[in-house]
Amino acid sequence: NAAVAEGIAEHIDPALPGKTLVFAVTDQHADILVDEIRIAMRARYGTLEEAAVEKITGSVDRPSQRIRAFKNERLPSIVVTVDLLTTGIDVPEIVNLVFVRRVSSRILYEQMIGRATRLCPEIGKIEYRILDAVGIYAQMQAVSAVRPVVANPAIRFGQLLEELTETVGLPPPAPPTDGGMAEAADGYDSGPPPDPDSAEPDATHRAEKARYLLDQIVAKMQRHRHRYQRDDARADRFSHLAGGLSPTDLVTRLRQATPVEAAGMLTNLTPLIDWLDRAGEMGPVRLPVSDHADTYLGTAQGYGPGFTRPEDYLSAFETFLKTQINAIPALTIIAQRPRDLTRAQLREIRLLLEEKGFKETDLRAAFRDARHVDVAAGIIGYIRQAALGDPLIPYEMRVDRALAAILAERSWTHVQRQWLERIALQMKREVVVDRDSLDSGQFKAAGGGFARLDRVFGGGLDDVLLAFHDRIWRRVV
Repeated sequence: NAAVAEGIAEHIDPALPGKTLVFAVTDQHADILVDEIRIAMRARYGTLEEAAVEKITGSVDRPSQRIRAFKNERLPSIVVTVDLLTTGIDVPEIVNLVFVRRVSSRILYEQMIGRATRLCPEIGKIEYRILDAVGIYAQMQAVSAVRPVVANPAIRFGQLLEELTETVGLPPPAPPTDGGMAEAADGYDSGPPPDPDSAEPDATHRAEKARYLLDQIVAKMQRHRHRYQRDDARADRFSHLAGGLSPTDLVTRLRQATPVEAAGMLTNLTPLIDWLDRAGEMGPVRLPVSDHADTYLGTAQGYGPGFTRPEDYLSAFETFLKTQINAIPALTIIAQRPRDLTRAQLREIRLLLEEKGFKETDLRAAFRDARHVDVAAGIIGYIRQAALGDPLIPYEMRVDRALAAILAERSWTHVQRQWLERIALQMKREVVVDRDSLDSGQFKAAGGGFARLDRVFGGGLDDVLLAFHDRIWRRVV
């Protein structure tokens, strides 16, 4: 705990804007972490207001009032919780999540992550960070997004059943009583039931998720079934724990059951579920135990899948661009004629790069850590720098320069100058402003769309937009 607190203090200053939420295992563990974080913060920064670090769990006095203070007041800036703040609490200023506990439920994990996904323009929030002291990010990364219905060997039966019962609204399955390895036995809390105040998906979404989870269980059971049929000892053990049902019988019943019926059926077979997990591909869960003192060694940042060095990540990005820049039309336009790029093409490039592991936030972090300069250059700026060697210039600065140049080109009417300023502001938000963007959303509601705005510029709005984009990406000499 002291080592984790030391790492938190190195990466988080409670005096800066933004809040931090720390997830502990138990109420007692939360008390320990609060003390250790205060000690580490004072050691690093010299002073610390007592109210800067607090515990908010069900055991504290007036928890609702403390939650309101966390949301609306400057202090506390760091809160340690167990389950009270995992779901249904909206604190937009949260920019750091610290995991010092594991959970086995994908749904609960995603709800915990959701505490940091709220926008907060008041503090200029453009991203959030996860500080992971227990390896939960790597554990959940493979299952935190919807997958095809092919059971992942890394997902336990117990986890799938827990999420199924949670989705259909049944009580969670009880821990097995035959010496099985339930979550309570291995030291990891599976988390609380859903918060009734949290935003629940609609009935259709819940039904689809329940069917998906049941299909996952059946697919995983199918893979086990053939092996048990070839092993009499395993088949007998399965039948004993399944109340006399063979693997084939149980699979047949699950296929014929509704998700609610299947959840009820499997909840009564928790010894079987636990035995399947312990006898499966993963083997038993083992926790290392050591008597040596923990030491904070450092923090490693990831840059896309499989990259821990920013130089390697940027090298892979450059290689991808050089091999694909002439094969993908939108990339060719960004490199040669960025003024002609449309919103649709920009969206296509963003999705393609994200599929390849090159997110804008990761690219910014890699450029910052490899070249010691933090520039919000925008995705087009990062592409042109890696492919063409363009200097990294903050995108908003590019827009401001373009606006100043266009305003100085000729005499504009007062109304035209106002609209040029609004177009520049829209470019900062959307990067590309074209006819489609002017004919949709708030810009159309406020300005009347492209046709009306074109009349303001005497039929020259197309030339204005082209001049804007050309000036933005013109090479600076």
